[in-house]
Amino acid sequence: MLHNSNEIKQHFNLVKNKQKYYHDKPSTNQHKKLQPGDEVRMAPQNKANVWSPAIVIEHHKSPRSYIVESNGTKYRRNHRDLRSTTKQANSGTQLVCNPPEEPQTETKLTPNKPEPKADISTDSQPYTTRHGRVTKPPNRLNL
Repeated sequence: MLHNSNEIKQHFNLVKNKQKYYHDKPSTNQHKKLQPGDEVRMAPQNKANVWSPAIVIEHHKSPRSYIVESNGTKYRRNHRDLRSTTKQANSGTQLVCNPPEEPQTETKLTPNKPEPKADISTDSQPYTTRHGRVTKPPNRLNL
């Protein structure tokens, strides 16, 4: 069975162009460009769970990187590690809504369901759980 070399080349070029299309397709996660002076939060470093406030100083020469300043120290951070925020959020003076005041009258709430009682059994008898598993307590110090 002979194959036409032109058809094979066309097929490979078609496949290659299809791969190129999907490779060059812009991602759906397009970030807004940050400007110098923008307020941001930096991702936690060294397994800390606190996003620290920072200010963008300049765009770094490498793509997607920025020079930011936090607590007097300059850092280079990738855009994925920065989140835009407001000056009010970074200053720590966020407004907190006051909870509504409760009425001054005393009301006693009655629960709809009785609280389950802890059933601590000293028996060493097997029992069936609510899921159908039969369990037998261990035989400990039966003197």
